[in-house]
Amino acid sequence: MVREYFAWRSPHLKKKAEMLVFGHAGQNWLVFPTAKGRFFDWENFGMIEALRQPLERGWLRLTCVDSFDRSAFYARTKPWFRIWKHTHYDQYVRHEVIPFVQQHLGSPFLATAGCSFGAYHAVNFALRYPDVIHKTVAMSGVYDLAFRLGRYKNAASYFHSPLHYLPGLRHPALQKMRVHLGVGTGEPFAHQHLQLAQMLDQRGATVSLDLNPQGGHSWDYWGHYARQAV
Repeated sequence: MVREYFAWRSPHLKKKAEMLVFGHAGQNWLVFPTAKGRFFDWENFGMIEALRQPLERGWLRLTCVDSFDRSAFYARTKPWFRIWKHTHYDQYVRHEVIPFVQQHLGSPFLATAGCSFGAYHAVNFALRYPDVIHKTVAMSGVYDLAFRLGRYKNAASYFHSPLHYLPGLRHPALQKMRVHLGVGTGEPFAHQHLQLAQMLDQRGATVSLDLNPQGGHSWDYWGHYARQAV
């Protein structure tokens, strides 16, 4: 299996940005780690092994980026500062990572993927840029930023909280988007997956929802669901 490491100093994050790329062809998934996670977490926790077959057969390629959560949503700072820092991460992904993926990997088809808080990032980025992202795979996520910001609200928090801005989103590219949502029925935010699926279905997206009584907040479930979503 092809495994490549890349790094550069990000002008948006003002620090070294690192990533791993797995696979040589196929769908390009931009992978966000779990909360405060690292670019190597999908490799360390078995997701790359779970996806070995599609990766080796040229069906799938993964670009695994670092999180910025310790400086943003999980920082011990005021809510306005947390969301402001997150906007830097959003711009890093949009204006640094996406062009790199397009130029280095040379495929117009882009998807996002993530588990737990990484699922939030995957969905939020896909919905903010539906003209760029064609598919998202989100497992055991949370899609309302009250989870990290409490009752604080401003324009930036609104436009980064999918369950808040999606009702007013009318982008025609949503009708071409494929959305895969997987969650265990016993998980605390399972209802948000149902809300998200209903909203996206109303906007013409192709939605697959797995509300799984056998699922849960675990790497085993996420690996199983990710294989189905390729």
